[in-house]
Amino acid sequence: MQIEYMSFVSKDTIFLCGGTKNVNGAIYKSTDGGTNWTQVFQCSDKINALYFYGNGKDVLAVGDSTRIQKSYDGGKTWPKLILNSASMSPWVNDMSAITRVTSFDGTGAITISNNDHERGNIYYSMNTGENWLDIQGNNGLRDWWVFHHDSIIAVGYGIVEKIIYQNKQGNKPIVTPLAIEGDYYTGIWFTSDNVGYLSGFDGGIYKTSDAGKSWKILYKKNQFLEKRIHFNAILFVNESIGYIVGENGLCMKTTNQGSTWINVKMPTSDALLGLFYNNATLYISSENGNYYAIKDN
Repeated sequence: MQIEYMSFVSKDTIFLCGGTKNVNGAIYKSTDGGTNWTQVFQCSDKINALYFYGNGKDVLAVGDSTRIQKSYDGGKTWPKLILNSASMSPWVNDMSAITRVTSFDGTGAITISNNDHERGNIYYSMNTGENWLDIQGNNGLRDWWVFHHDSIIAVGYGIVEKIIYQNKQGNKPIVTPLAIEGDYYTGIWFTSDNVGYLSGFDGGIYKTSDAGKSWKILYKKNQFLEKRIHFNAILFVNESIGYIVGENGLCMKTTNQGSTWINVKMPTSDALLGLFYNNATLYISSENGNYYAIKDN
């Protein structure tokens, strides 16, 4: 299956999720560092992300068709379908794919989504995901960077937005567009409160040094009549070293804060979808059920 997300609960316990759009979705668990995997959940919607609350019990899974599923035992079982547009009002006509989920205070929750790039709904909850409200947007949102206080920078189809989360005040999030457009922004990563990077499906890599107020192009190869490249995700393991992945097995690395990039040869031509880092190891997920590991030397 297409692997969308990996979550590292401990050194040995790993969860991953994914599926096939409009066909199926699943969550798998490993308790031996990824050597063996057991399926713990299956449904009709691709699962795109997971969030584990600090209490070790409550877990949220989000996916296509506005699916929000909940576990109460640390991900062993997933008994409660909280939201799904295929069967639940008021989102009956909303086929949004929820792509990310998190919480700031251990009580509330917030997600982003996209509906064929056209809408970028933000769903939020005040009670560990048991009930949800939404904010309608104009562009689909795909990825985000969650800052350590109460704010998020979310990216998507031709848009970058700052989201101020106000769960403690009981108010809805405040959404402010940032001054960058012209690409389908697929990934985001910050190495500090001010320095951050974006990947673009149109082949661009972008950098901010002022917390998203302004951006500069680091890399933009796609030109008319040339072979086109497409990026899907970006991640930095420290302030200098970063990776970016994309279609057709594309993987690139920088060692100088994005100033230059070199190709990393991968043993596949599959689309590389996600980047995750744990225990000095970079994990790369792909479209056909494989994931790859690069040791950080």
